[in-house]
Amino acid sequence: KDEGELAAEREAVGVGLVVEDDFAGGFGSLDSMLQWAIGNSDPGRLKEEAADVQKLSEDELLKRRHEIKV
Repeated sequence: KDEGELAAEREAVGVGLVVEDDFAGGFGSLDSMLQWAIGNSDPGRLKEEAADVQKLSEDELLKRRHEIKV
């Protein structure tokens, strides 16, 4: 089978289609998630949080990194 036939078969059974579901947070693609995040971000709050993180000691940063990984 050529690539066109395979693509038609996948489309017919729904393979490869992006489906918005709870697992993806309701986003159909990474691009739609990124656009939502940009539109809903607060630059002032982000700047404050970045300044707070820069004030952390090395031990606090390591602890925070570990919390994120777990």
